Amino acid sequence: MPTKDEFIQRRPALTLPRNSDGTFGKRHGHGNHGKPTPTYYSWVGMKARCYSPNTINYYLYGGRGITVCERWMDFTNFLEGMSERPDGMSLDRIDNNGNYEPSNCRWATRSEQQQNTRVVRMLTCDGLTLSMSAWARRLGVTKQAIFGRLRNGWDVETALTFPFGEVVFPRNEKGQFICQR
Repeated sequence: MPTKDEFIQRRPALTLPRNSDGTFGKRHGHGNHGKPTPTYYSWVGMKARCYSPNTINYYLYGGRGITVCERWMDFTNFLEGMSERPDGMSLDRIDNNGNYEPSNCRWATRSEQQQNTRVVRMLTCDGLTLSMSAWARRLGVTKQAIFGRLRNGWDVETALTFPFGEVVFPRNEKGQFICQR
């Protein structure tokens, strides 16, 4: 296992700037007994994801052209725009293809962030757009039940509005079950 100094040398973007007295964040008046606050860590992480190729997942942020707005390059401005990070939340971009800027960022819970990814399938029915997981929770069924209907060729509206639990077997004109392969 690498020492702390070796780790810092390999990952310079994640090291926090220290003041001349060895403390963190004091120049912003935003330290907690000389230690960075969660909000400060979020700000440093945001910049590292966008500008340091050595950072894990850089390819998902800076590598895709995601940037931080010029104003937020200064921690004081970031803090003014976002306020303190609430407990149990982290920084989230509302539009995953958009940049880190005041109109596109919020503090979000882990479950909110999991629903806000590029791989989540969104479904629209009666003017309401939700993820497949959110529709499943709303309808009281499993995500697999909805997915199965869609995979079998059901249109979105029918898949979400036809009563669940009702067995539907296709029949021919004589009333015999049709085996579909």
